[in-house]
Amino acid sequence: MNKKQIQGVVNAYDLGKLISYKPAAKGLVNDNNIVKTSNDQYVVRKFFQNRNIPEVKSELELLDYLVKKKFPYQIPVPIRLPNGSRIFNNECLVYKFIPGVNKRSFSESQIKDLAKMIATYHKLMTGFKPSYKKDWGNAFTTAWQKKEMSDHCPNATNRTFRGKLLLENKDMFHNLLNQIDKKYQNIKLPKYTIHNDLNRGNILFENGKISGLIDFDNCHIDYIIKDITQFLYRGIGKSDVIDFKNSKLFLDEYRKYKSIPRKEIAYIPDIAINSEIGAFMWMYDQFERNPKTKIKTKHIIESERQVKWFDKNRDKIIRMLS
Repeated sequence: MNKKQIQGVVNAYDLGKLISYKPAAKGLVNDNNIVKTSNDQYVVRKFFQNRNIPEVKSELELLDYLVKKKFPYQIPVPIRLPNGSRIFNNECLVYKFIPGVNKRSFSESQIKDLAKMIATYHKLMTGFKPSYKKDWGNAFTTAWQKKEMSDHCPNATNRTFRGKLLLENKDMFHNLLNQIDKKYQNIKLPKYTIHNDLNRGNILFENGKISGLIDFDNCHIDYIIKDITQFLYRGIGKSDVIDFKNSKLFLDEYRKYKSIPRKEIAYIPDIAINSEIGAFMWMYDQFERNPKTKIKTKHIIESERQVKWFDKNRDKIIRMLS
């Protein structure tokens, strides 16, 4: 966002006099700026792509619920415009700046604190009944991945690295997705509003303690074990695969606050595989739509590597974490 756009948002929300602004961590679908005014410090989030407004409102409903239930960590609750709305021009949200930094690795005590925070969030979700159910399928839904593959494989070419990678892996991806379809077609688990993006970049620390949980853009109705799976490799994993020592510590601590049926541990490899094939195809699609995308080829390579690692190590993962 440029200064004129930032000033327009500051004026619309009546945030005081603009003093300074600077880009914050940029996501793949939104632009964030830390804005300092004469009143306070804020984060202005502008959507890169048009978001479904009912889905944005479901996110706001979730955040309000967490505040009402006194979730003991700071969260990015968007402030209101003078007219009572919170979404500016259908493309911006503004919330108070939450101080803190991201960490690449965690001490044992921090892993225990993370387990407590995530278990606390999940316990609260068992009582949350959203008025708009943001349903993107579930952890084992493969239809979207298959559609993206059928759309892109016919036009993929070895002339681009991503095309070569897709062609090399398409048969493996199809086989894995078909296995997931067969194994989980009759699965019945309770579904709640999960965060759906529990990674290191969305957890803030200040003075060694958790100061906030951010980025609820992807929250939707799904199985809690999906949140746990994502956090085990994107949150406390090493090189974004499972770190068995830290994962066992996390799960043991989590169970002090909320139970995890041991049979669900067996779902972890397939959830990760399905998620990373989805990530691979989503990034591939973004490249095809916009060659200037911020996604890098290394991100696609990473998803391919994770799919292969989880498939190769599925028995070990289940044995070590059960």
